[in-house]
Amino acid sequence: MEPITLQIGAAPPTANLIWRNGRGHSYLSPKAAAFYEVVGYTVAGRRIPSEWTAVDVDIIVRTKQGRGDVDNRIKPVLDALTRAHFWDDDRRVGRVSCQFASPGKEETRVIVRPLASRFVDLD
Repeated sequence: MEPITLQIGAAPPTANLIWRNGRGHSYLSPKAAAFYEVVGYTVAGRRIPSEWTAVDVDIIVRTKQGRGDVDNRIKPVLDALTRAHFWDDDRRVGRVSCQFASPGKEETRVIVRPLASRFVDLD
């Protein structure tokens, strides 16, 4: 099957900035809420095929300054796709890679491919 490519017109916030605390409770940060909204519009009812029980996800992030830790960009992307109902749960992800593109206009590309299994045999 053909991979699904999503072009998201925003860079994900770092995982350190998803949740904020104040007045005795936690809330979604404005940056995270805005990113989740952009992903929701991008996905707009698209879903992975039901037969894709496991998936491989490649994430390419472009930020204005090209700063940040690449590992902190993965969770916001996967969570946003879950919130947008692109898949039922990010538990389907068996493999994920993430890298930065050269600095410029903030954007994210996500490429999703089917995997035979979430698990690899180490024996």
